[in-house]
Amino acid sequence: MAKKIAFYGFIDQNIGGLCSGHFLAIQSYCRNSKNNFLFLSSPGWLEPGRLSDLTNLEVEEVKINYSVFFGYLVRKAQDWSKRGGFKWLFSTLILQILWREIGGEIRKLLLNNGCDAILIAGFQNPWKFPGVKVVSWTQGPVFGEGEWLLKHPFLSISHYGLFKYFLTLTGYLIRGVVNWFDFRKSEIIICGSSWAKTVWRKWGCPKSKLIVLPYAYKRMAPRIWKNGGPHDKSFLHLGRIVPRKRIELLIEAFSDPRLSSYSLTLVGQFVFPRGKKLVDKLPPNIFYRPQVDFSKVGELYDEHKFLIQVSENENLGSSIMEAMALGVPVLLNRSNGTADYVPKSDWHFFDKYEAEDLVQAIMRASRATEGMECDWEAIEEHKKHFSPEVVGSKLAEIIDG
Repeated sequence: MAKKIAFYGFIDQNIGGLCSGHFLAIQSYCRNSKNNFLFLSSPGWLEPGRLSDLTNLEVEEVKINYSVFFGYLVRKAQDWSKRGGFKWLFSTLILQILWREIGGEIRKLLLNNGCDAILIAGFQNPWKFPGVKVVSWTQGPVFGEGEWLLKHPFLSISHYGLFKYFLTLTGYLIRGVVNWFDFRKSEIIICGSSWAKTVWRKWGCPKSKLIVLPYAYKRMAPRIWKNGGPHDKSFLHLGRIVPRKRIELLIEAFSDPRLSSYSLTLVGQFVFPRGKKLVDKLPPNIFYRPQVDFSKVGELYDEHKFLIQVSENENLGSSIMEAMALGVPVLLNRSNGTADYVPKSDWHFFDKYEAEDLVQAIMRASRATEGMECDWEAIEEHKKHFSPEVVGSKLAEIIDG
């Protein structure tokens, strides 16, 4: 008997990263299912795109009919959400009220459409939906970046400053406590990696609720690794830059005289105050671009031989998925969730978050790939983790089961 399944969350065919991964996996799930589907839309933020062409999918808009005065408060809260002190507390309160209103509207739509289940993409479900199976497809660990901030207080304070450090840590702690209270509101919580699952378990999430499923991404034909030419030793770092990305360690490594013939391109917005100072002091072999259009990401990979990721507390970075889909070798640390899904024989790792260890790993990876081509079998095998069709079929098993 066909079921009615609803979708809500970070789902977008154009943004790239995890949002596009969710979109492609959900699209595949719908195309190959006898179920009926309901896409809960928020115009300007969450729109169905090509999903609206599916004959077994309906679209309903999540409308909130709040007063003119509350609408004014919401706009103020959105403007002030990244400020400190009273403005941050005001924003948190108002946006929590708005969040509650959104949940109430979704509850009505689920009831009116007779939905059997809902998939919340990109975050843990914070609402109660009696009689509806709830699957939360989470982005990462319960505590967010908070765990890293606690482990590295002095480094964090050097990036953020004392006041913003404590403010940021407090925000993540509140998020962690709220997530802890919300465990019971989902029948299933999907994690992006085994590492993320261990963090959820540490916070007391029942093992029976947790399923590991790597995120999907656009499947592309792998290419032969570049050999010879000026790009032999070119590395790319791609993504939003927060302190746990350890950019200062990356800059220190590429400032080493032994890597003077190597190049590094940093692409991404710095979201902490010290970022501008780091950019102002980059050595000549490091190039910085604040952002790049999603349509140009493929060109970045064409221009560089390696992707490098030195993050800590990383669940499963979308840039890794992109590189994997293209057959681009990656250098990363073994401790993160990403390392669960890369071909161990063809990719490259460093073990310590120290400049010397990273320098050695960079030179070792460069030497290892001289005169080599991709291991096509390994690339194809590991791409299966990221094929929308494979992830879509696993979603079907999880939601329909």
